[in-house]
Amino acid sequence: MNASLRLSRLLQRWRRSHLLKAVATGTGLALGIRIAGVALGYLAEIVLARLLGVDEYGVYSLVVAWVMLIALFPLLGFHHAVGRFIPQYIEQEDGRRLHGVVRGSLLASLAASLALAAAGLALLFGLDAAFGVPYVWAWYAGLLLLPVLGLLRLTRSIAVSLRRVALAFAPPLVLQPLLLIGFVALLFVLGAPLTGVVALLAAVAAGLLVLGGQLGFLKRGGLPLPGSGSPLYDWRVWLAVGLPLILFDAFSMALRQADLMMIGVLMTPADAGIYGAALKTTGQTIFLLVSVNAVVAPMLAAFWTRQDKKGLQRVLYMAAHFSFWPALAFVLVLSLFSSFILGLFGEAFVAAQWPMIILGVGQLFNAGTGVVVSLMIVSGHHVAVTRVFGVSAVLYVILLFFGIQAFGLIGAAVATALTMALWNIWLNRLAWRRLHLHTSIVEAMVALRKR
Repeated sequence: MNASLRLSRLLQRWRRSHLLKAVATGTGLALGIRIAGVALGYLAEIVLARLLGVDEYGVYSLVVAWVMLIALFPLLGFHHAVGRFIPQYIEQEDGRRLHGVVRGSLLASLAASLALAAAGLALLFGLDAAFGVPYVWAWYAGLLLLPVLGLLRLTRSIAVSLRRVALAFAPPLVLQPLLLIGFVALLFVLGAPLTGVVALLAAVAAGLLVLGGQLGFLKRGGLPLPGSGSPLYDWRVWLAVGLPLILFDAFSMALRQADLMMIGVLMTPADAGIYGAALKTTGQTIFLLVSVNAVVAPMLAAFWTRQDKKGLQRVLYMAAHFSFWPALAFVLVLSLFSSFILGLFGEAFVAAQWPMIILGVGQLFNAGTGVVVSLMIVSGHHVAVTRVFGVSAVLYVILLFFGIQAFGLIGAAVATALTMALWNIWLNRLAWRRLHLHTSIVEAMVALRKR
């Protein structure tokens, strides 16, 4: 009876909470788009796996994993800087700097991405002529994809910072996989040979169309403040925040992709393709965390600017609940129907059943600590986050090497789950020691029980 009374009172307070309504409404919109994106993205992977076969799908997965890592560097950290400065400039009503950070980040990242892609193409040509590079044409296609992936990530960050959730997520999550499926299906109908190279070129075409549409809608919608003159470019300030986070990005991507990369080096492309199916399936576990983060990140920046610790803590508790419970339900479904789900990719992919279950358990630690990474970044503790990710990434590579050598795909999954638990718990403890803020679902449940 007491529990029912406490729950009733809590729901009444939440109904009166404008903060909860903002989080729930924004999260609901992002979640709806994300669910559609998850379904379409997963369908695209299944179509590619079935049409390409295990080996070519493995090549495609490996190249995309490496390109996603490399594409972070020419962004110069602007995809993080806009998340911090756009809400700040809107709060301060500084229209000239708002226009400057949006325009400047896009132009600088475009120039750096094109320069890096050109240098990569020249280097790859020289290496292939001298030594021969396996799957060289797939790597050429991957370098064409490099600037597209980078600018898509930056455009999404800008839209999220402007609280345009639909613009941030609908084009890359819904339209892009639809276009990719359409291009690949068209080639199949026309009788063209389907290889990893063809799939990568289709991904380039789909990405370019989505990027063009996203930038067009962003320009048409305008910014919430007028420029009132020529834009101001605080390059030193923006880069001081963004550049240190390049290492953070590299370590973060390594923590998400190193297992697939190491399998590609130590095992075969077919093994990489099989493991990649499990990795991409369990990666959907945190779909709600990404949706919550898209809504919450600008709020965290605004509350931090006002130094409203109570408001921050309320948002963090809500984010933990919104992200963890759906993730737990999703992992249970994956565990019960793992063979059927992996069988959608093809009979050979069922071999990743146990790695997928282990990876799902690891993802619960990610969902269970909520938006701790965003909190640490907007509060200026990005160096500490980078240090945690760096130490974890080094340990991760060591665990992966010995785990893969000893136990194959299961060893890779165990190393991934252990490392994921390590860095999430570590950051959660840092958030309390430095900011006196709780972010995990355990702490959110304790606070709920006290209330």
